[in-house]
Amino acid sequence: MIWGHNNCLIVFQGEICVASSRVLVQEGIYDEIAMKLAEKAKSWVVGDPFNPAVQQGPQVTILWP
Repeated sequence: MIWGHNNCLIVFQGEICVASSRVLVQEGIYDEIAMKLAEKAKSWVVGDPFNPAVQQGPQVTILWP
């Protein structure tokens, strides 16, 4: 579940009509799931899209004044 959620959240970059930024979690396992989601997000590599070690390139290509 953790892998699938984070992939949907990051890979689609908010450009599809699903609420993958929200997760409903049973209260008894909330802390465990929150910790796993945070660990996965912290390990995500952002940078040069031509670098094979990078998992996500830039979100914005033009900076408007």
